[in-house]
Amino acid sequence: MKGCIARILIFSLVLAWGMASADGIYTWTDAQGRVHFGDKPAENDQAETVNVQINTFESVTYQSLDKGLP
Repeated sequence: MKGCIARILIFSLVLAWGMASADGIYTWTDAQGRVHFGDKPAENDQAETVNVQINTFESVTYQSLDKGLP
């Protein structure tokens, strides 16, 4: 049991470190006009940082589902 908890703790720390080291998402356009997205900027092209906003819901209601049921 102790080994399992230690493995979970180590995995959690590695996961948190990986998330903290992420710089962002980049976008760039290549010579053919294709738009690319990635976690690393392009080496020879100019890349722009993309600001990502996460959409979340505070709460969900199911009141509208009751209207059409027999």
